Amino acid sequence: MSLKPVINASSLIEEVKKRPCIYDQKAAHGNQEMKMQAWRDIGVALFKNWSGYSSTEKEGIIRDMQTKWKSIRDNFSRQLRIQEQVKAGVLSEPSKKYVYMDQLSFLIGLIHKRERIQLTLDDSRDSSDTVYALDDTKPICAVSSAESVQEPTQSVQFVPIQPKPSFSTSTTIDFNPLNTDCSEPALKRVARSLDELVAIEKDDKADDPMGNKKFLLSLLPFLKKLPDDVNLEVRLQLMSVLQTYTSGKTF
Repeated sequence: MSLKPVINASSLIEEVKKRPCIYDQKAAHGNQEMKMQAWRDIGVALFKNWSGYSSTEKEGIIRDMQTKWKSIRDNFSRQLRIQEQVKAGVLSEPSKKYVYMDQLSFLIGLIHKRERIQLTLDDSRDSSDTVYALDDTKPICAVSSAESVQEPTQSVQFVPIQPKPSFSTSTTIDFNPLNTDCSEPALKRVARSLDELVAIEKDDKADDPMGNKKFLLSLLPFLKKLPDDVNLEVRLQLMSVLQTYTSGKTF
């Protein structure tokens, strides 16, 4: 087995930037083969002897590129959140700027869009927690105080049950039942947001088909229980095992 080539992060970013289908789910139109072909093209662009690798080796290199790209993208998203918290006065300015901050600026709009989708879903969940108890089971979109109901045996009473407080967004929600409408546009907006979020999650799974990120995160509870010196030793052991396999050695 030949040694795996080193992936230059800066060059990888530039090649991904040329291929929006990798980072923009709208550009890919859900076509996974288009995305895979884009990764093959990046392999050709980054490695001079790409044609000399076997199919298995190419697949391994593509997985490594996808993993590296996902790590770069996640770090960039984290830095954007830190910037927002700095502007809000929650955090102080970091001493060092993320090395790929400027190079990844083409992702800013897409990342902010993803955050807006999440906020929309959070708002919808908060709104759905408001329940109105009605004596009349028929759906009512609006009730005017100027109108009189000619059915003395039936009365409509709105009993607002206050929702649990949400701290995920500063959006003001009107709980006045007299101001509610049929809410069809809101439902469509939520459905569209859900579709986009599902597409994003599918892209994440495609970038990490083996679930490596979830596996590594599952180790966190165990690492937290270890003393600092033992924790460091575990990290060194893990790095040693990874180095053994990535350098082409076997036990």
